[in-house]
Amino acid sequence: MKLIRQDKRYRYYRLSDQDLRLWLFALGHYPFPCAKRPGISRSGEGDSIEEADELLKSALAAQRRKTKSDLRRWLRAPNRITDADGDIQLRIEQSRREWLLQILNDIRVGAWNQLGAPDQLEDAYQNLTANSGRLVFLMEIAGMFQSALLLDGDE
Repeated sequence: MKLIRQDKRYRYYRLSDQDLRLWLFALGHYPFPCAKRPGISRSGEGDSIEEADELLKSALAAQRRKTKSDLRRWLRAPNRITDADGDIQLRIEQSRREWLLQILNDIRVGAWNQLGAPDQLEDAYQNLTANSGRLVFLMEIAGMFQSALLLDGDE
């Protein structure tokens, strides 16, 4: 995925067929299943803490569902992905760049958590299984697309 031009409103990227398949594969994993996270601090009243924790979980789940719906709608927008003479182009609104970076980051962090949150990725590489290999692969391609979105095209 390579930035080919941009203006005040859009960024245009050239993608290979493989890039496009990887882009859709990565984004298709959003929202990534959340790892069990610690609850709200336990230094308060028991029942109210549990209620607050459930409210937080519910709000986060609702936000992930909305973002997933928005992402699917965004991907289906007319002229989002065009193919002219074998040249695949992806059009991203400047205002959506940060949003996409966050989605890709959520995918990377979700995969990392499912790997057991290793301090060093080399630890995960040394004992690859079919599942952990898929998770490492997903982390790597999400990171690749994050890098592409962060570049300004002058490099």
